[in-house]
Amino acid sequence: KHFDEDALKNEIGIGKSVLRRKFLAKCEEMAKEMDEFKKSYNIPPMLHSKLCKYGVVTMQLLCDAVDDKTKLESKFKIRNEDQCNLLWKLIQEAMFGQLGMQPIEEEKSDSE
Repeated sequence: KHFDEDALKNEIGIGKSVLRRKFLAKCEEMAKEMDEFKKSYNIPPMLHSKLCKYGVVTMQLLCDAVDDKTKLESKFKIRNEDQCNLLWKLIQEAMFGQLGMQPIEEEKSDSE
């Protein structure tokens, strides 16, 4: 833990107790999401580290940042096709799984 109620009150200046408790609860929730993102999705450590450098530390942040597969390369400089495929699959599962829908299949080119 990086914060406690005293630090929030005296060092940061959050005077209202209810706001300090809400802030601490949100910090705890974020820490759990970060831990889940690191441990539960089988993202290779180097790839996870690269995403963290861009501030992507939870699945929700990844889903919010990437609405199509090409953004994995353009936003996060992920050029490895296997890594792009892994992340895109995770994003689709997270997004469509919440809606009870099936992920969109990528169109195959005529040469395949």
